[in-house]
Amino acid sequence: AAPDARVLAIIGSGAQAMAHLALVRPLRAWGEVRLTSPRLAARAALLPEGVSAAPSAHAAVAGADVVLCCTSSGTAVMDPRTLEPHALVTSISTNVADAHEVPPESLAALDVYCDYRATTPASAGEMRLAARHGWSADAIRGDLGELLTHAAPPPTRERPAFFRSIGLGLEDVQLALAILRLHRQESA
Repeated sequence: AAPDARVLAIIGSGAQAMAHLALVRPLRAWGEVRLTSPRLAARAALLPEGVSAAPSAHAAVAGADVVLCCTSSGTAVMDPRTLEPHALVTSISTNVADAHEVPPESLAALDVYCDYRATTPASAGEMRLAARHGWSADAIRGDLGELLTHAAPPPTRERPAFFRSIGLGLEDVQLALAILRLHRQESA
């Protein structure tokens, strides 16, 4: 996400969405945090301070700098092609066969990243389905390891960026490595 990102939208209101909110909130000086989900009415009273309930996914993502898709939906919950060019969308989706939180045909219009390029394209629903629309895994700009080592090009900011995770333990390993490196730098 851009360093000056200020508007955060979260689609989902379950444990996964709340965990993402807790982890992402300290990363930027969010001026606005919006959350939406089909079950939000039952959970609206439980929203943390400073988080507003959006009536729809479209309303939640309008003008957002970062969109976190944190659902168990097997079908698209939003279309990143409606976002500003600088926006970032993350998706972790669910284990439903061919699950996708964004339309598969939208990948061609996005800067696509993933957690691990060797496995994610064969497992992530929208990536598998996007091949029917002419998209290829060769279009992936980078994976988590490449992003952390600056081997991947950054998002162009000419079109939205999409980061797809299938929840690999690799993320935990990369985070542990980053913490170890930081600790070694501080100890030196």
